[in-house]
Amino acid sequence: MPFVAPVQQQTNDPDKMYAEVKRLVDAEKYQEAGVLCNKILDIQPHPIVANMLGYCLYKLNKEDYAERVWRGALELDPKYVPVLANLGNLLRERMRYSQAEDMLSKAISYKPNDHRSHHNMATLLLDFGRWEEALESAKTAYKLKKEEVATQHLLSLAYMQNGDFKNGIKYYGARKQLFLRDKAPLPRYEGGEAKVIVRHEQGMGDTIMAARWLPRLKEMGADVTLVCPRPLESLISRSNLAKIHKEGDTDYTHHLWTMDLLEMFAGEWDDLGGEAYLTADNDMIAELGAQLPNDKPVIGVCWSGGFRPNDIGAFVIDKRRSMTAQDVVSLFDGLDCHVVNLTREWGLPNAIDFSCAIGDFDEQAALISNLDLVITVDTALCHLAGGLGVPTWMLSRYDACWRWWPYTKQSRLYDSVDCYFQSKMMDWQGVLRRVRHDLEIFLDAED
Repeated sequence: MPFVAPVQQQTNDPDKMYAEVKRLVDAEKYQEAGVLCNKILDIQPHPIVANMLGYCLYKLNKEDYAERVWRGALELDPKYVPVLANLGNLLRERMRYSQAEDMLSKAISYKPNDHRSHHNMATLLLDFGRWEEALESAKTAYKLKKEEVATQHLLSLAYMQNGDFKNGIKYYGARKQLFLRDKAPLPRYEGGEAKVIVRHEQGMGDTIMAARWLPRLKEMGADVTLVCPRPLESLISRSNLAKIHKEGDTDYTHHLWTMDLLEMFAGEWDDLGGEAYLTADNDMIAELGAQLPNDKPVIGVCWSGGFRPNDIGAFVIDKRRSMTAQDVVSLFDGLDCHVVNLTREWGLPNAIDFSCAIGDFDEQAALISNLDLVITVDTALCHLAGGLGVPTWMLSRYDACWRWWPYTKQSRLYDSVDCYFQSKMMDWQGVLRRVRHDLEIFLDAED
């Protein structure tokens, strides 16, 4: 007689079912966990289960449904703090800031020692550009849960937004664990003779910014090799900042990440020194320059940075830091100049557009070295132009990046960069009015 396995009995006990939900969530099986949450809610509506269902939907990138579920959970219990904290964070990511602040303020009033609520409030206040308040909230969150890596990283950003780089850098190492940087098999470089491999992390602009400090490692006795994305390799090599890693190279004794150089050399932001340190290819400058008119000033414009839809935090920043072609189309109306589109998308009417003819940062460096002025939002292009010493106007969102502290017109990072900050959230037109005024003065001086 063949063996027949016994039929596994499914439990209708909500407590046992919820224990299984938590196991599934810990295993990142959000679809299965969400289905089980729905079954529990059919038996017994409860805000704890609804909160978990909303979380599963959020992790499945179904934010609309997550919001609906969390709002339903608040109908069951308007004072349930985990839902208020999660919903507040979701609203922040959707740039519905006033609603987010209302949710998080309620959560904190109902449970003053809730770590998540203070962490999310600090994140929101950073988005608002309310630096001092953000730092106090981040400090509170850190005191409540010092072991939380995300809060350590948040605290580091809050310190740096306020210009306290010594304290900010102290906690900045948390980014390695938070962003799953692999553990380097080599010891960290601290000085002396060594063969050091420095690896790219974060964005292209950060690596360009940090590259200024690579020669400092040489001064300390290091033989320096950089691992970076291919579009940066020729620029770094040409500028004689470091050797470029080649596949198969393994002869290294020590390791650093690019932003470790921040910790080593940038404790005093006022003492950075903003002189140019990048070099463009002279032959390429001449080749591209021959394709540009020379009868009047030539101005490059970049109105948008790259979008990173797979990283919600970065994606929200990308949305706030970028304009559209429609925003800048009238900036040059009636002005006696030529305009070059430096944005990696469709161009402006009548603008000169090299498009895919510019393949990497080395070629971009040669192009902008021919320009009289670069006008750009806060993206890698700004760091490239500043590192080359090309006159540049950086147009910043209201919640400016800490790299532009102390948020004055003259940048600490680059002597050739002037900064134009939004005076209120999302107000690009106010920025563009000031840029237009100064652009008219600039062109008059060029005549």
